[in-house]
Amino acid sequence: AAQQASKYGAATFLLRKDIQDIVSVLTKVVEDESANIAGLTMEDLTFGFYYLLATTRGEWGQDQAAIEAEHKGCGDVTDSELARVQWMHNLATWAYVEDLVDLQQLVHHQGFEIIVCTPGNAKSRPAFHVLAHQQLKLVVVTVRGTKDFKDVLSDLDCKPTPFTMPGQSTSSSSSSEHYAHEGMNDAADWLISETIEILRLFVGSGFAPVLTGHSLGGGVATLATAKLAPEFGKAGLRCYG
Repeated sequence: AAQQASKYGAATFLLRKDIQDIVSVLTKVVEDESANIAGLTMEDLTFGFYYLLATTRGEWGQDQAAIEAEHKGCGDVTDSELARVQWMHNLATWAYVEDLVDLQQLVHHQGFEIIVCTPGNAKSRPAFHVLAHQQLKLVVVTVRGTKDFKDVLSDLDCKPTPFTMPGQSTSSSSSSEHYAHEGMNDAADWLISETIEILRLFVGSGFAPVLTGHSLGGGVATLATAKLAPEFGKAGLRCYG
């Protein structure tokens, strides 16, 4: 895509500064000789990102037959399952709400109360909230996805790091076969350090822990779920990405 964009003079396009910043970081991450592949400039590469995003979104939205073919053979989804997915979708999107009053209004209508509201973020420290539902006996950790450049830094920290699966010995010969996204893995470790005592308190009171998130938050929630499974697995720990 970047090659195609280069042919049409992509360097003349006015580019968003935040996307340019992302590519600037990318060129520092990779080695100098590979950062300018085939003579492409930073502007060409940036336009290539836009091209890929627009093309993929267009193909996905316009070709209904391709979407149906990709999901051919999948079982039917019941109304109750759809309702459950929609309910969990709401929990995941609440992580994007930064204003405490707005968040309180949203969660109150679903029967939740706010335990922790953490809208601030940094590299490998995503924004998250902890919510509790007294009637359903749920304690929910909802993790925000990529929203600003600090989240992008976590996305770009994508080196594979060894990951020990729950129940697997660190000395196991097969442990090296499992790897995780380093930025998400670091974020999962930080998230656990911030929420572990709260989770233990609620689980000890009969609540089931649920981790959810969208995009980057879904990856962080997935890894955190795996790390917490040895302690909370029997309590009904679930993750929705």
